[in-house]
Amino acid sequence: MSALVRRRTSTRVATGVARRAIGRLPCAIPVAAMLTTMAGSAFAQNCSGVCADEVALMSSFISLPNSAAGLALLNANLQAEESIYLNSTQAQKVTAAANVLLQYMPANVLIGAFPTDPRFQYDAQGFPPTLALPSSINNIVGSLLNVPAMDELKSVFGQINNYGRTYGIPLSADPSGDPAPFQASAAIGNRPFTTANSSALAANIQQTNDLGNGENWQSNLSSSAFPSGHALPANIDAITYAILAPGFYQQLVQSGVDFGYSLNVYGFHYPLDVIGARVLATYMVAETLAGNPLYQSSFTAGNLASLSQQMQTYLGYGGSSPYAALCAGNVAGCVAGGVIPTAATYTQALQNYTRLLTYDLPSVGDTTLAPVVPADAHWLIATRFPYLSVAQLNEILYTTELPSGVPLDNGTGWARLNLYAAAGGYGAFRDNVTVNMNAGRGGLNAFDVWSNNISGPGGLTLEGSGTLILAGNNSYTGGTNVHGGTLAVTGTLSGNLAISSGATFVGNGGYAVAGGATLTNAGTFVEVNMPLINAGTANNTGIVVGDVNNSGTFNNNFVVTGAFANSGLLSGNGLVGSLALLPGSTIAPGNAVGTILVANDLTIASGATYQAQIAANGADLIRVGGTATLSGGTVVAGLVGNTPVLGRAIPILTATGGVTGRFANAVAGNMAFIQPSLSYGPNDMFVMIATNEACSHPNGHS
Repeated sequence: MSALVRRRTSTRVATGVARRAIGRLPCAIPVAAMLTTMAGSAFAQNCSGVCADEVALMSSFISLPNSAAGLALLNANLQAEESIYLNSTQAQKVTAAANVLLQYMPANVLIGAFPTDPRFQYDAQGFPPTLALPSSINNIVGSLLNVPAMDELKSVFGQINNYGRTYGIPLSADPSGDPAPFQASAAIGNRPFTTANSSALAANIQQTNDLGNGENWQSNLSSSAFPSGHALPANIDAITYAILAPGFYQQLVQSGVDFGYSLNVYGFHYPLDVIGARVLATYMVAETLAGNPLYQSSFTAGNLASLSQQMQTYLGYGGSSPYAALCAGNVAGCVAGGVIPTAATYTQALQNYTRLLTYDLPSVGDTTLAPVVPADAHWLIATRFPYLSVAQLNEILYTTELPSGVPLDNGTGWARLNLYAAAGGYGAFRDNVTVNMNAGRGGLNAFDVWSNNISGPGGLTLEGSGTLILAGNNSYTGGTNVHGGTLAVTGTLSGNLAISSGATFVGNGGYAVAGGATLTNAGTFVEVNMPLINAGTANNTGIVVGDVNNSGTFNNNFVVTGAFANSGLLSGNGLVGSLALLPGSTIAPGNAVGTILVANDLTIASGATYQAQIAANGADLIRVGGTATLSGGTVVAGLVGNTPVLGRAIPILTATGGVTGRFANAVAGNMAFIQPSLSYGPNDMFVMIATNEACSHPNGHS
C-alpha cells in the first residue's frame, strides 16, 4: 500500500466502543475467534473494534478456499482480471493511470460522473483538475476516510492469503500475502503499460515513481490486494456525493464502480478487491449516518441538509432531477419530445452497473434466499426519495437487491445492495404503494423519474402535487391510481388506470386499455405522439387530450380533444374532436337520450351502427361542427317510454358543414310494431317513426 493510502486510512476508532446490535454485523468476539482459528492469535489481537467489524462484513472471503464453489470463485476472479487487463483499450489504460493518483480522487469521481462538465476535464498533460470543493465536503469525506483500519484489515486478509494459496504464491515468497494481479499473473506482469499502448504519462505512473506518488507496481510489492485501498475512498466519495446531490445519484455511484474497474485495468486489483471495497464503503457511509459509534464522523443526519446545499451550490445542480428544468413545466411536451431516456436505455445502463457489482463471477451458496435489507441501509437513499417513508425506502432496497450468494454475501445484505437500481425506484410492487409528492417543497419532491421495470402484484397510487415519471417497462398488475399531481409514463404500463379530478396522466403510447381492463378518467388524460388505444372499458368524465382508437367500450361524458376512431362502442354525452365510425362500430349517444358533439368532421363507414333512442320529447343526436360524410351503415331506432312519437321527422344528426351521403337503412330496435324511416336535408338527417301495419294488423283488418 502506498504511503498516501496508509496515511489516509490507518487511523481507527478506539477499541471496545459499544455499538448497537440490531441490524449490525456480528460482534467482534466471534470474529476474533474465527481469526484465531484461521490465521493465528496475533492477528486476532491486532484486529478489534473497527477492524473486527469490517472483517465480519467480509467474513465470507475468508472461507473461500475451503469449498469447491469458493475455489471456483477465486479462480474465476483471476481469470476475469486477466481478461479485463489484457483486453483493455488505450483510453481505459489512460483513465486507469489517472485514477490511481489518490490526491485527484474527488476530481476523478466527478469526471466519471459528469464527463461533459468543462470543470471536470483532464488537462493537456493528462492530469485531472485540482478542485475547490467546499471545505465542509472535504472534511466529511476526510473524516470517513480516517475511520477504516485499513492497515490492520489488509494484514488480516493478507496473512490468510487466499490469493497466494490459490494462485501458488505462499507467504514465504510474499510475506504480505494476497499478491496483486501484476504479481500473481505473468500474463499481466509481463505486459506493462507503454507509451504505445497507453500514454507516456500512464506508462510513467504504472512503471516508475518519477512523480513520487508511489502508485507504480514496484512500490506496491508489499501491499496486500484485498480489499482495495483505492476503490474504498473512491466509493466513499461517490456514495457521499450521491447522497448530497441525489438528482444525479445514479451517475455518481456509477462513477464509483467504474473507478473500481479501472483498478482492474491498471493491474492493481482483482474484481473481488473492488467488490469488497465497494461493500465496505456502502456499509461505512450508512453506519456513519445512522450514528454507529464505531464510525464517528462529521457526516451526520443532523447536518445533511446543510451539506447537501453546499454540494449542490458547488456543482450548480444535483438537488433536482436532471430532467426537471426541461420537463417540470411542460410534462406533455417533454414526453412528446423524448427528453426522458427510453426504457431500453435505462435497462441497459442498469445492466452495465449491475455487472460491475459481481463481474459475472460465480455465486457461492444458496442463490434463492429472500432479500435481506440491513437496518441502516435506508440512509443511503433517504435524500434520493425525500417523499418516501423509511418503510418504503427499505422496500425499494428489498425489491432491487442482488440474488443471494453473490460474491462476498455474508447473509447481512450489504453485498446485495444495488444502489443504482435503488435510485431508479421500486423494482416491484409486492403490495399497493402510495406515494405523496409535494411540489411546494421543490427538488425531487416536485419532479422525479423512476427508471426501473416495475413488476409485482401490487399497484401504485400517486397523491399530492408533484410529478412522477414511470420510465421503465412496467408489468405490475395491481392497477394505477392518480389521485393528485401528474403521473407520466414514457415506458409501458398496463392494467386498470384511474385518474381523479384535478390529477393528470401523460402517456406516449406506452399505456393501452387492454381487454378486461378499465380506464376511469375524471381528471386530465394526455396522450402524445400516439393515440390512446382502448380495447377494454373507458369511462371519461374529464378531458382526454389527444387521439383515441377505440375497439372496446368508451363512455365519454366530457371531452376528447383529438380524432376518435371507433370500431367498438362509443356512448355518453361528450365532445370529440373528430369522429370516424368504422365498420363494425356502434355509436349510442347518452345513457338514454343524449347528444354526442363532434367539433370537426364525422365519417360513417358501411357496417357502422347508430343506435338512436327516441322519446316523446326528443331523440339522440350527433351534432357535428364540420361535415358529416355517410357511406352506408344502419340506424337502429329504439323507443324510450311507452308512447311512440309517430309521423314526425326528428333530427338525429346535424352538421354545420353539411351532410353528404346516406345510411344504408333504418331498422326498429326494441319494438317490432314500429317502422323507422330516414330523411335528409342539407345539414340534417331525420328519423320518422310509423307503425308497422303488418304487426299492428296481423290479419289485414283494421
